[in-house]
Amino acid sequence: MNSVDDKIIRFEAYYTDRTENLINEELILRDNNRNEYEHRFTVDELGKEYDFHIFAVDITGQIAARSETVTALLEDNIAPGLVDDVQIVERDQGLELSWPVSPETDLAGYAIYRSVNTDDNFERLNDELQDPINTVFVDSLVQEGNTYFYRISAIDNSGNEGKKSSNAMRYISDNTPPSAPETLSAIVAEDNSTVRLSWGEYDRPVDFRRFIVLRRKISGSTNVSYSQISEDELISTLHVDRGVGGARFEEGVFYEYGVVVADSARNFSDTTFTTLQIPDITPPNAPVNVIADNIGGVRVDLTWSPSPSGDVVQYNVYRRGGEDESVLLSSTEKNRRIIRDENVQTGIEYIYAVSATDSLGNEGDVVESSPVRVRNYDPPRKVRNVQIYSSENGVDITWEEVPASDLVGYIVYSSRFSAGQFEALNEEPIQITSFTHSSGNETLWYRVRALDSSGNLSDMSEPVKLNTETN
Repeated sequence: MNSVDDKIIRFEAYYTDRTENLINEELILRDNNRNEYEHRFTVDELGKEYDFHIFAVDITGQIAARSETVTALLEDNIAPGLVDDVQIVERDQGLELSWPVSPETDLAGYAIYRSVNTDDNFERLNDELQDPINTVFVDSLVQEGNTYFYRISAIDNSGNEGKKSSNAMRYISDNTPPSAPETLSAIVAEDNSTVRLSWGEYDRPVDFRRFIVLRRKISGSTNVSYSQISEDELISTLHVDRGVGGARFEEGVFYEYGVVVADSARNFSDTTFTTLQIPDITPPNAPVNVIADNIGGVRVDLTWSPSPSGDVVQYNVYRRGGEDESVLLSSTEKNRRIIRDENVQTGIEYIYAVSATDSLGNEGDVVESSPVRVRNYDPPRKVRNVQIYSSENGVDITWEEVPASDLVGYIVYSSRFSAGQFEALNEEPIQITSFTHSSGNETLWYRVRALDSSGNLSDMSEPVKLNTETN
């Protein structure tokens, strides 16, 4: 307690900015029981130096004493208020954030934070503060299919950062389909039991989910629907198709396969296709009723009934005859089941054989025809101008040549009577137009017949005998 009566009854506090300003609007009365006084006040501007001093005022209202001047830097340690009502709109260039302008007078700008979680790992997006009056920010570094959380804070000129706003959330729809595999290959097992499908390495997107494998049977112009043959969660680039119900694939049939990529947002890529024909490893059944007919001694007509197999594309016709081995004579389309073989020789016996071939070149068993001999049923014309001469070797017989392309030769006959039974004098046909009968005489009659390669004999020539009166 101060025992000296200095008549001081109150105090006045001042600070000097450009002018001297009274700090206390209410009286600060002297209390003899106190040695220290405290007064709180505000200034118009923080972050600068102020000069402070105290006046002691006596009972007459006069200033009795003045304190020393104290200079102090009033730092700004008051953070700006909370930024609220953050709005997010999806734009072509990204997510657009907007918020109300902060009312802080010493605002330096805004800091924008982003996270993919609600509570932590928020990362500041702007190195430089967003301008105080610019309350729109576009985040272009976002990806479809993700959820983003944003918070915004206000920062004043002294670096004081206010509390971050409540989370503003936005999910970006994933509407972009993944890319398709570049190639798809299909390989059939040797026994047609499985088809191995593969599409090699694939650069999978972040949201990759699975592959989908499709199959359809190609049946002419009929549009057959695709069937999904892969498991629900196929992630391997290999799939083995075991056919419908695990049965072997139908031979010769064409199948079209496709592979599609699906992401977690149920977007689907384009389809990569490949077409495959199941090999035909079973030869077709043989045709039936193979019949070869001799036609006029100049050709053979060959006919047959079709093979019961449905995948026949052609028939192969073989022929052997005489000393020739079996050779391929012709290949015909499946709808043609008759051929004419005009390259034949009269008198030769031929055997024909037919087999069926399918679309993959499998040839079935051959079926042979019965032997057919090429022969002409028209005999050569009658031998003319038969002449008989006596010679030192016996009886010479001559005649006129018979014009015939298939002529084999001549047979000479003799008889004791002109109307009697004539017997052949030569076993093998004579290929010239003369014959010497060593035991012939003037009592015998002679006749000549022409023989062709079909075994046809001409009519007997007129009977003649040796004329002894002229000889």
